[in-house]
Amino acid sequence: MSDAQRMRDAKKTLGRQLATWRTLRGLRQHDLADAIPMSRSTIAGVEAGAQVVDETFWSRCDSLLHADGELLATYRQYRELERRYQQERAEAARRKRWGAVTAVARTGDIRHHETAVAAPGVEADEQAAGPSPVSVMQKVLESAVTGAGDSDPAGVDLSLLEQRVLDAHDARWRRGPREAPLLVVVGGYAGSGKTQLGELLAALTGWPLLDKDTLTRPMTEELLRALGGDPNDRHSDAYLAAVRPIEYRCLLNAAFDQLRHGTSTIVTAPLLREAPDPRWLDRMRSRFTASQIRVATIWVDADIESMYRRLASRDAARDSWKLNHWNAYSGAVDLALRPAWNHLVIDNGTGAVRPIEEQAALVGRIISPA
Repeated sequence: MSDAQRMRDAKKTLGRQLATWRTLRGLRQHDLADAIPMSRSTIAGVEAGAQVVDETFWSRCDSLLHADGELLATYRQYRELERRYQQERAEAARRKRWGAVTAVARTGDIRHHETAVAAPGVEADEQAAGPSPVSVMQKVLESAVTGAGDSDPAGVDLSLLEQRVLDAHDARWRRGPREAPLLVVVGGYAGSGKTQLGELLAALTGWPLLDKDTLTRPMTEELLRALGGDPNDRHSDAYLAAVRPIEYRCLLNAAFDQLRHGTSTIVTAPLLREAPDPRWLDRMRSRFTASQIRVATIWVDADIESMYRRLASRDAARDSWKLNHWNAYSGAVDLALRPAWNHLVIDNGTGAVRPIEEQAALVGRIISPA
């Protein structure tokens, strides 16, 4: 039996095990999907052995179906089998694709390598015009491999790195230009939970998360000090007039760098000035249109009491002015504030019907159905 067939059989075994436990508990696929939460088609795909999903899914299934750890243990066995399979596949790919590169690299004849060893799928006349990005990538990785062997002293498995890079490259070009990247903008007041939602969405989609405070706080604090202000005051004239615009420019520039390379990106920021202004979105869209970038906006809503609890709990220096002047700050909070364009509202207040984790799972299905 081939290794690939063994992987397919293991996936089907895992799916059948889930179906057995679900049937034993008297649940339909719809029932389990609603409880996870997950789409019914995903449950059906897993049980048919067509997909596996992540460990969180199997942990929840194990708990809901009272499988006493059996489902989770089988899932982890499958992942270990997959890891060994991928490692062997990567090694075979390295020998097949780069055997000639390795021999040339060890002689030090790089000029000969560039003309004699073409990247897979690259014609000789294209190679003569200069090394392709794929061939450059191969050279860089091969240098690492020939310099350190299959594993370096720190325990990094370079053969797996090679395969991950090649798989990502293949997947990127298989997608082609049909799938425009998506910018997900998550806004809301301080303490509403927008960063928490952003982190949940990033975990669900695998997309990078750019949080305004994480990205710009060191710069903001130094600029405020240079202007003679309090580095933790986000309500002073110096901050609002001189620093805040730079923060948002840095944030959106960083997002655009991801998006223009085809990577969907999640951005979290208050957007309290931007949300009510439709011209802000128009300006951003005009910048993104040429690159076929889509924009989705999510507003995280919360009540005053829950925002206060979160701010007090996280005890961040940047929130000190708000907490020390809570009556003045909370009196200026407009709970009716919403973006002036199409958006989705997430209720993260005290009386929310669903916890934010469940709402994030629903949003994840919308923005990244795959």
